[in-house]
Amino acid sequence: MMIDNEKRNRMSVMLRQLGSGAMSIAAFEQLIEEHELAESNDRSLAHVISYASSFYDDDSAPIFIARFRGKYRLRCDDRRRIAIAVMFLRSDREYQWPDDFDHPYIHDFAFLWLCALATCTSFIAFALTPLSLMLFLVGIALISGSIWLFRYAKLYNSLMHERWKNRQLINGRNYDVWPFVNDLEYNEALRTPWLLAGP
Repeated sequence: MMIDNEKRNRMSVMLRQLGSGAMSIAAFEQLIEEHELAESNDRSLAHVISYASSFYDDDSAPIFIARFRGKYRLRCDDRRRIAIAVMFLRSDREYQWPDDFDHPYIHDFAFLWLCALATCTSFIAFALTPLSLMLFLVGIALISGSIWLFRYAKLYNSLMHERWKNRQLINGRNYDVWPFVNDLEYNEALRTPWLLAGP
């Protein structure tokens, strides 16, 4: 195990600025490359970078977003998780999560493609409606099916995530306080006021 405090401190500043919208996504990625943060032997850095990139590199992320401001401001829960990650990076704690802890999400992108295909097919059916009532009914069915499929993907992802979190709890890990491994580590960090201060 290794703790790279210099790169952790640098990453904590960058992460806080990214989450607040003070730093652009392009600048964030450029600094990661310049300072070789992802190549550090400190495992926490690669995982935190992967988590941060999920806000803009995920299938469901807005396209062409430059920074998290205005209508693209991160949700309250996302900002809370970033604050926890910043606190961890400044806590001098070992990163104890396994490398293969990713939860089994189904990518929304695949479902969006299926929905788009079904919708396009339905438009074709509508265009040919004068030729056949059956095609009209097929179009209605495809649109309804695409809406149901997208909602099912969201519900299934949420269900699988909760099951995965419960399995982590059984193993003594609480994902709600990640990158801390459990509530004990997190609460101890909360009792250290300087961890909550800015750099």
